[in-house]
Amino acid sequence: MNQIKKLLFKVFSFSKTEANGSVVLILLIVLCLAMPAIYKSIFGLRYVGFKEDKALLDSLISQMNVKPRKPEMLKPIPKIFNPNTASASELVSLGVPLFLARRVENFRKAGGTFRVKGDLAKIYDFPDSLYQSLQSYIDLPENLIEDDEVEEQGSPVPVKRNASARVVQKKQRYNEVPLIIDINTADTTEFKRLYGIGSGYSRQIVSFREALGGFHSVDQLKDMYGMKDSLFLQIKSFLHVSDTVTLESISINIATFKQLNAHPYISYELTKEILSAKSKYGKFKKADDLKRLKLIDSVTIQKLVPYLKF
Repeated sequence: MNQIKKLLFKVFSFSKTEANGSVVLILLIVLCLAMPAIYKSIFGLRYVGFKEDKALLDSLISQMNVKPRKPEMLKPIPKIFNPNTASASELVSLGVPLFLARRVENFRKAGGTFRVKGDLAKIYDFPDSLYQSLQSYIDLPENLIEDDEVEEQGSPVPVKRNASARVVQKKQRYNEVPLIIDINTADTTEFKRLYGIGSGYSRQIVSFREALGGFHSVDQLKDMYGMKDSLFLQIKSFLHVSDTVTLESISINIATFKQLNAHPYISYELTKEILSAKSKYGKFKKADDLKRLKLIDSVTIQKLVPYLKF
């Protein structure tokens, strides 16, 4: 210890107090470094269960790697059913997806009727493979048989009919008035009666009609944003436009920029070109004057002319 103090005096020029403090600090550092080993030798426990724990961990890992079995899907139960009366839950039990089962119900609510087995396959997105598996269980005839079938020679020929076909022929199939909607007077409730048209589409049709100023053709529904061709073809036969419809028209020669641009058939760029052409060439006197505009084609002119005053 004295040798350490002398070394500190000679090398670092420490005073006596500084040398004593340095010696104490060195001792504390050495003690701290040795403390873990001292604690382990006095209080440490010797662990000898390595093999047992390893075996336990291996068994747990093997159990974690086993993939759980997927529950077996419920197999559809084949049974006789009539798509005109079967509920959605009954159709699902036969293997029909829920969205298709609801589509069948909506078709019936809209006034549709299944007359023969093949009508079920006409439901939108109904898989052919599913129809083939259900065909023999559908309680409907394969074809409608007319009562006036006769032999070509003129003599009546007895026709064999199955029982279900006779019932279909005698039963009145159409008890309701066919669904026909005037697209210029119908409200959102009437539009929702159409299969495939919900609250969103019905509100959008009414808003589009108000922006146009009325429909002069059923085909104008195809111009509505979001209207798919498949959906339009599905509902077209239930729609019509009255011959006495009165459209809201725009006086093209006195209308403001805002009034022109508000019409769905007149874009922002076309509005600027109309006003520019009016300043350059004068007023539009007839529909043919629109042909001098570069941003409009003949198809759009035919759609737009009923809404313009010259």
